[in-house]
Amino acid sequence: MKFKSALVTQVSGSVGGMTGSHNRGGMYFRSRAIPTDPLSTMQQAMRMYLGMLSTYWGETLTAAEQEAWNLYAANVTVIGPLGDPITLSGQMHFIRSNTARLQAGLSQIDAAPTTFNTGETPMVSSVAYSNVVGPPAGTQLDITFTSITTGVMLIRIGRPQGAGIGFFKGPFRYQTHEDTSPFSDLQDVWPDMTAGQKVWTAFRNSFDDGRLSEQVIVGPSVVT
Repeated sequence: MKFKSALVTQVSGSVGGMTGSHNRGGMYFRSRAIPTDPLSTMQQAMRMYLGMLSTYWGETLTAAEQEAWNLYAANVTVIGPLGDPITLSGQMHFIRSNTARLQAGLSQIDAAPTTFNTGETPMVSSVAYSNVVGPPAGTQLDITFTSITTGVMLIRIGRPQGAGIGFFKGPFRYQTHEDTSPFSDLQDVWPDMTAGQKVWTAFRNSFDDGRLSEQVIVGPSVVT
């Protein structure tokens, strides 16, 4: 469990049978729920990427490449679950950057970034979902954003929520990546979307030099 101040004003994580979290209304506690492990295709793929990259770091990257990632890590922080900057190891940055790339079907990057930041976050101006009768039938995703010249924007879609839900932080599933705006895609990552549901969309930029930006969540978008 992570917390701030002696009297716990911010919490994230679990201890014993209690889980602390926060939403727009502030901090709250609930009974700890142990999630099921359905071993979905996406979960298995992510575990494979994590294991493969961890092994690659120890057995394939040269000492010079590892040191370059360590230097990057020493100069770059990321935002932690409580909104504070945290310092990762070089190995963690290597895995963080490349897991996102492999999930998107992009090439792995061994050389560490030489620009000491995580790069600009996505600048998204509009996100819209609309049911399409077809053929082909599905839910049309339309996005307008600032085009990227040195990488791609990774797009992940949250599980559709009912009209009464006002806050959402996951889960998100990878949908696609794009570098040129505007962008349209007949998506099916959550095939049960219906009109009136709310959808949150998560974006990250993956740059050609290996940097991975912080996440931006846009929403809710109401399915029309």
